[in-house]
Amino acid sequence: MEIADALIGACAITRQLPLITGNDKHYTHLPEIKIQKFRIDN
Repeated sequence: MEIADALIGACAITRQLPLITGNDKHYTHLPEIKIQKFRIDN
């Protein structure tokens, strides 16, 4: 896990907010995180 992803994930967890991301694979090491995936269609 990259340090930036760890910091972003920790902020979402401590604030009890969902993390909106296009790549949820970066956060598989954080089981307590709530993920909301988004996708941009062209």
